[in-house]
Amino acid sequence: MSRKIRTGSNLVTFRTIFTLTFVGCLALALIAAGIRSSAANPPSGTLTDVSGPLNYTSGPFNVANPTPVIEVDRGPECNNPSQPCDDYALTVTLPAGYHAAHPNASVKITMGWTDTGTGNSDYDLYIYKNPRADCSPNNCTVTDGSQAADYQSAGGSNPEVASISPLADGTQKYTVVAVPYTPTQETIQVKIELLPGSGGVSAVARPRPHRSNGEDHPPGSVHHGPAGRQRGLR
Repeated sequence: MSRKIRTGSNLVTFRTIFTLTFVGCLALALIAAGIRSSAANPPSGTLTDVSGPLNYTSGPFNVANPTPVIEVDRGPECNNPSQPCDDYALTVTLPAGYHAAHPNASVKITMGWTDTGTGNSDYDLYIYKNPRADCSPNNCTVTDGSQAADYQSAGGSNPEVASISPLADGTQKYTVVAVPYTPTQETIQVKIELLPGSGGVSAVARPRPHRSNGEDHPPGSVHHGPAGRQRGLR
């Protein structure tokens, strides 16, 4: 009798292990599929004075990443898949003498999306010039919130628009980061263009409060939207 009981118990244990393993593998597959579906397409591009604009899409996004945390972070927390962010590797290559001929040139990055109907979708745009010693890896595809972006637009607007300026001759590399702050399964569309005669705004990255903190915004800060969505310096 005891032998039969042990056999039945072993069978139950085997079925339990099999079920848990199957569920775990299915969860990992779904996470991997979600990462693939939200990856930038194409994942990289090179902008030059003769290339014309670059365009890419990413999404749909299903998992929220409500960072930076106000009064805690200086930039977003990106660590896929638990804290999802989209990364695009941007290379800007300009010929010798370009900056002298176009001292006010800038790279304009516009990120927009079509809301799925909830009216609550919100995505933020951050740009890191790399390599950076305070990021690991040094292209800032993974961040813990302590790294302030070099440029950003994170004000609750659609589209979000940020500009890189001043520019320099030669080759410069950047990581363009899209953060799904409040996603509702949208796909973002991003356009990157060189503006020879427009001056850009270098924005110091700031954490993102969802209420007014009563502080003045520093000159040159990127601030959009109603007071309830202000970004303020920590």
